[in-house]
Amino acid sequence: AGTLDRPSGADMRYVQELLALVERHRIPAPGPVEQRWSAGSASPMSPARGPPESVHSWVGIIMYAPPDEAEGRGTKDGAEKAADGSVGDGEREISRPVTTKTRPAGVRGEVQQAFERYALLVDRELSERYGALSHWAKLELPDDPRDRERVRRLIASRLPVGAFQRYRADLDPKNILGSPEIDALLAPEGPPAEEES
Repeated sequence: AGTLDRPSGADMRYVQELLALVERHRIPAPGPVEQRWSAGSASPMSPARGPPESVHSWVGIIMYAPPDEAEGRGTKDGAEKAADGSVGDGEREISRPVTTKTRPAGVRGEVQQAFERYALLVDRELSERYGALSHWAKLELPDDPRDRERVRRLIASRLPVGAFQRYRADLDPKNILGSPEIDALLAPEGPPAEEES
């Protein structure tokens, strides 16, 4: 999004294009769109890596789903208790895709599937153009091999994956901290980002 002194306007263009995409595809996305900003991060593997004066925009897309059918209608005070222990109003926010192996059944599963399509559409139509990376906690391994490769290439173009792999080989030679999903997305092929030493 540029800097505070010189904003690029990319953050606003991204959200305008996101809203146009929602309207064009008639996606039942609730508003408002969540958008936050942060300063650049000194962490080389951060999606917001950059100098401290740089501004990075985080855009969240969500859909709301009913509670799981097996959970009943709510807690004794009428509010729904979420899996993390927080209490809400009976609707649950779905803010990242899950694999089809873990998708719940029923209406909640239908909403989850609709969200997966929404997230994939946003990723395909906007991420590469804007160099947008998901927050590591929200990143999912796409089911389609072409989408997986596209995400891997985008990560490799923005982050110093080669340097990460070298440090990882020294510090975690048995890949104890790895996972098949992260290993696939951090595969070293592709055009590298500027390497950190």
